[in-house]
Amino acid sequence: MRLDNYLQKNDIPVEQFADDIGVHRTSVYRFMKGLAFPRPSTIERIIRVTGGKVTANDFLGLPSKKNQSSLAAAG
Repeated sequence: MRLDNYLQKNDIPVEQFADDIGVHRTSVYRFMKGLAFPRPSTIERIIRVTGGKVTANDFLGLPSKKNQSSLAAAG
């Protein structure tokens, strides 16, 4: 799930999420717009805070494991 979708779906303000993962809100906006890629330590915190709903693959535009399973079944 994309970070912006996660925040919107869970009604989490960017400022709160930025505090939760230990970065400035500007960084979160940059991650959401694809202007910056989070450091590995930040990705780990994003995964932990989102309960695994947002992963590194989501920042790369790669399908999630759930979507990969669906694609493999369709192929």
